[in-house]
Order: sequence, then structure tokens, then C-alpha cells
Amino acid sequence: MRSLLVCCLLLALSIAPAAADRGRAAIFISSLPSSADVWLDGVFVGESPILVSAVAPGHHVISVSKAGFTVQDVGVDVGSSSEPLMESVRLAAMTSALRQTGSLAIRSDIAGGTVFLDGSSIGRLPIATRRLAAGSHHVEVRAKGDSVARDVDVYPDTETVVVLHAASSAAPVVLAPADGYLPDDAFTLVGGKLVIRYAGHKVVGHLDQRDYAVDDQARRYDAAPAVVGGRLYLPLALLQWLVTESKK
Repeated sequence: MRSLLVCCLLLALSIAPAAADRGRAAIFISSLPSSADVWLDGVFVGESPILVSAVAPGHHVISVSKAGFTVQDVGVDVGSSSEPLMESVRLAAMTSALRQTGSLAIRSDIAGGTVFLDGSSIGRLPIATRRLAAGSHHVEVRAKGDSVARDVDVYPDTETVVVLHAASSAAPVVLAPADGYLPDDAFTLVGGKLVIRYAGHKVVGHLDQRDYAVDDQARRYDAAPAVVGGRLYLPLALLQWLVTESKK
């Protein structure tokens, strides 16, 4: 008799969940690419592909997202079918302009000059840092009887400062933030004196001088170290050389 009671209890427990879920359905959600985050009606349910069970009948919204791709929202109508509802979501990659952006600040010795970026006026000097798509851009500064124009490269996730000198045919002076290329403990700036120790090299410079000492050898770069917005900026050529040396 005791065995019969135990069997009946186990049978009741196995039937109870089924009865509770009666009238509900399941949704199988896949995505291309896979391993995307999935939300159902604003509640995170896991990564695709995933089977979400016991979904109440009615209209629901599935949201799928993945880094580098545009979020996709899909509406589904769930009935009482015992078969899972199959839903596949194809994610669209973000454009490179959205994924790769940098910052550009413009300085010039043309007093009161108007700055044009890719042919459009963006205001008068000085121009604060602006966020824009990475790649090549055309910068021009115009004033009464004077102008200078350059093509400059903006690098992804990097702040670049371009200095345009009046009546100069030389290449633009390009500086970039030191902390975007070097570890914080690789350089010090005390009393206007810069010391860099990185990749087995020692570089010494000063805020007002374009002459540097690289491994005790004199080397001249196109710009002196500068502090902009509380950050140290160095010639891009110097930073790129140090990064290259660190990979050897």
C-alpha cells in the first residue's frame, strides 16, 4: 500500500508542471551570427541559440544584440501549439563609420581664421576636439589674405591634434595623446622636462623644444611636447616609432 501511495505522489508531481504550463508554448531563437544576447519582452533570457519555454500566448517582442551589430527587434505572436515556434534573426553589421571613430583638434597661428572640415565651415579658431569618422579628412584655415590647407589622417579611438602654420608648404604637424600609445608609467613630465622609458629606449624632451634626445642621440621632430586639456601630446611619428620598437 505504501508503495502505491509513493507512486501516486510521484505521478501527481509529474503532472502538476504540465498542467501549470498548459496553453503555453516555447520559442526557439537563433541568430546569425550566433552567441548574441537575447531579450524577451525586455527580460534577458540568454545567448542565442536558445529555447525559451512556457511563453504565454499573445504578442511578444524579441530583442537580439551583439557588439558591432545593430540591435534587432522582432515581434512574434505565440499560440497554444505544442510545437516550438522557430524564430531566426539576422543581425546587420554596423557601418565602419559607426565602429571606427576618432577625435580631431585643430590649432593654427592664423589669428581668427575660419576652419573648414571636408569643405564645410565648422567655426573659428581654436577648434575644440571633435568626434568624427576615422580616415582621411581635408582641413583648411582661411583668414584675410592668408590660408593653409592639409589632408590629415584621423585614427580610430585616438585624439589627434593638427597644427597648421601660415605660409608653410611643409607637411602638417600631427600630435597624438601619449597615453593612447604608451603605458602611464612609461613617461613623466616634471617642470617641463619629459622623460620616456619604453621598449628599451630612453627619450628626453622639453615642452618648448622640438629637439629630443633619443638614447643620448640628438633627434629633431616636427613638434615639441604639448599639454592639451590636461593630457600630454607628442609627435605622432615618435609615438608610432616607440610602439613599433615594443613589438620587436
